[in-house]
Amino acid sequence: MPGGSPLPQSLKTQLALWVAAGGNIREWCKKQGVARTTGYKWNATDEFRRMVDDYRQRAVDQAIGKMSESLGKAVEKIIDLIGQGQTDVVKLAAAKALVDRLIDLQNHAELRADPRRLDERLEAQERRRAR
Repeated sequence: MPGGSPLPQSLKTQLALWVAAGGNIREWCKKQGVARTTGYKWNATDEFRRMVDDYRQRAVDQAIGKMSESLGKAVEKIIDLIGQGQTDVVKLAAAKALVDRLIDLQNHAELRADPRRLDERLEAQERRRAR
């Protein structure tokens, strides 16, 4: 900032958290008394965008962790419904839901594994070429 002291890094971090959570830069700058141009300049840097992406990924990881904690209970409930549901319709719906979710989960796991396998194959090719 010309003629003044530089803004503290913590403000940039606060803005990155705000943006990662879906906040508006203009609104944050107004609340914090930071020039909008400064906020937009920060937002335009690769460093800032990586920070925002990192905070978003952390939020997603935390949400997945919380959901995973409840997954076992949900599966147990579906299994209970399959065995002890009031009607055959309830039992069938529970069984279908369990099978559908299992297939979705398996497909997701396979999709995540594919890039890793490709990376491993590329690394092996690069090692062979380097020899």
